[in-house]
Amino acid sequence: MKYNKYNSSKTLGGNELENSIILEQFYDIKLIILSILVAIFGSYITLFMNRRIALMKGYSRVMIAFTSLVMGMTVWAMHFIGMSSFSLKVIITYNWLLTILSIVPALFASFVAFTTLYVIVSRWWATLFSSIVIGLGISGMHYAGMAAITSEGFMVYDTGLVILSILFAIGVAFLGLYLLRQMKNVHKTVALMQPAIIIGVGVSGMHYLGMLAMEFHLPEENLVALQSAPVVSFDILGIILAAIVCTSLFLIFGYIQSRHVAIRKVAYQDVLTGLPNRHWVHQFMGKETEHLHRHGGVLYLLIDIDQFQWINETFGYRQGDELLREFADYLSENKKSGDIVIRYAGNQFLCMTPIEEGMEVNEEVLRYHDTLKRPFSIGGTSIHVFTTIGATISGDKEDIPFIFGNLEQALQYGKNQGKNRYVVYDSSLHSNRREREIEEYIKQDVADGMKGFSLVIQPKFQLPEVSIAGAEVLVRWYNEELGHVPPGEFIPVTERNGTIQHITMWVLKEALCYMKQWKLRGFDISSLSINLSTVHFQIEDANDMLFQAFEDMNVDPASGWLEVEVTETAVMNNLERATVLLEELRQKGIRIALDDFGSGLSSFMYLKKMPIHTLKLDKSLMDGVPYNEKDNILLEVLLDMAERLNLEMVTEGIEDTVQHKHLISRKLIVQGYYYARPLPVKDFENMHLLKKKDA
Repeated sequence: MKYNKYNSSKTLGGNELENSIILEQFYDIKLIILSILVAIFGSYITLFMNRRIALMKGYSRVMIAFTSLVMGMTVWAMHFIGMSSFSLKVIITYNWLLTILSIVPALFASFVAFTTLYVIVSRWWATLFSSIVIGLGISGMHYAGMAAITSEGFMVYDTGLVILSILFAIGVAFLGLYLLRQMKNVHKTVALMQPAIIIGVGVSGMHYLGMLAMEFHLPEENLVALQSAPVVSFDILGIILAAIVCTSLFLIFGYIQSRHVAIRKVAYQDVLTGLPNRHWVHQFMGKETEHLHRHGGVLYLLIDIDQFQWINETFGYRQGDELLREFADYLSENKKSGDIVIRYAGNQFLCMTPIEEGMEVNEEVLRYHDTLKRPFSIGGTSIHVFTTIGATISGDKEDIPFIFGNLEQALQYGKNQGKNRYVVYDSSLHSNRREREIEEYIKQDVADGMKGFSLVIQPKFQLPEVSIAGAEVLVRWYNEELGHVPPGEFIPVTERNGTIQHITMWVLKEALCYMKQWKLRGFDISSLSINLSTVHFQIEDANDMLFQAFEDMNVDPASGWLEVEVTETAVMNNLERATVLLEELRQKGIRIALDDFGSGLSSFMYLKKMPIHTLKLDKSLMDGVPYNEKDNILLEVLLDMAERLNLEMVTEGIEDTVQHKHLISRKLIVQGYYYARPLPVKDFENMHLLKKKDA
């Protein structure tokens, strides 16, 4: 019989310790291996269920609860299988109540883990805090399970090793959260095996480190309880059997539940992104958003990826699908707690978030819009995606069709305004009724000889002299009933109802008429620019209409009096046809300017293919000049490129003295509010006369 007298180097105080012996501990290596295998198997199942939850995107609370249960049962079962490998030369039994209650910390730890993954924001401090809670939960389960042991002796713990085991559990929890997060979207389930082994061995390691921290002491008066050989506890065998049965039942339940969820997801989940779809909205949204309305209103955001059709045609539909998946993942991973994200349709996504008291709605929508201005990788190429967002606020009594109607109208208004912007719904501006009124009044005014339409002129200036170097003609519309309607609102309506061509012809003839008058009066105005809409490149005889206008005004197109401005958006749907039409204009002597350069996705392709004379830099490229070094470098590169390509360069959006001073030494043409806002024709003439007098 082998035992040790208590070693005074570990004295914890008390006569009881001094009069006890330390019992030798025995372990069955086969059961140790089995406990580790159970931990690995349970970790694999947990990772597998974690992957299923991630694929759902709009996660199921039932699945999260079940996966937490499986993980907790795994840790619990591993602990008691590990305990079955342990024996002493005294009889030990287990307090069944404490044994059952010991699973509670493990279940709590598991629930915290998955709440961190799918509900709490993904921040390092949240992960660290959760790791501490999970580590304490696993440790609590272990030491509660140890406290369930009853025997003739008592246990003594090495404080240093106990603390080490708890720190080890926290480290394992942090590693586990990291691996669970990394494995959420893995495609091949075999890839889950390696992290399962790491987590399983880590959990087992904490258990056996905790066992190492423990010594069993037997008072000398109980030496008669010593046996000649290690005694196997039949209590622990019953507990192991119960753990195996319970875990098996939960696994079976989990399989049934996952199949049920999978069947439901076929109907209510988008196959490509894993997000809930529009069927889900109509079936479940009323119930699911009840908790959102507890704080008051709900902010709905309908997000549209701009120029997505162009992305499909340029990179291919497979890469387009890849972008949609990445975009969906980004929205899901960066949503706030309680938010709901769905794939609304095609390249549109719907986000729902509760409005907190004092929240500034416009700032919240702007935050979303700015957050989405980031690069996404498709087909090995990184591109910046631009979005248009329609937003609206609802109370708890508004029905879904009404909400979605407002969202779609706000989104359409934003797209009509030029895309890459956000619009919060305003019934006085964005309702279909206003659009119908605009359409009706415009048709009347066009039929009445362009009643209500007028022109304003925005000058261009040549640096460094700051002399007038032409101007851009812009159309304005005033209606007695509607008042002054901005171009961004009425132009899209005219493009849809076909009146845009009549307006373009009127603008062209008015511009030529002014040029004829100015030339007779000795005005040194080199040319005027007018804008061509998207519709121009969709009409068969569009150029003939332009040439007819020149003929009607008795002006030679080769006079150089007129320059047409086109945007990338106007030509992108049919670049080949647009190139042919523009080449036809160039052959007649009409100058061509590419407007808003730098606001699109692949501007350099248009430089290569289109027959242009002038390059107009978009205001967004000038906003950071001269304050941002990258913007300064980019401007220098573009100026050098334009010179090498023999293109005239015009920079838009010059709005302050600092920008003016930065550009004054360069030989280029500028346009912006610093020099002049769009002016009525009479004011422009006066400005020209004043400049001429000063010269």
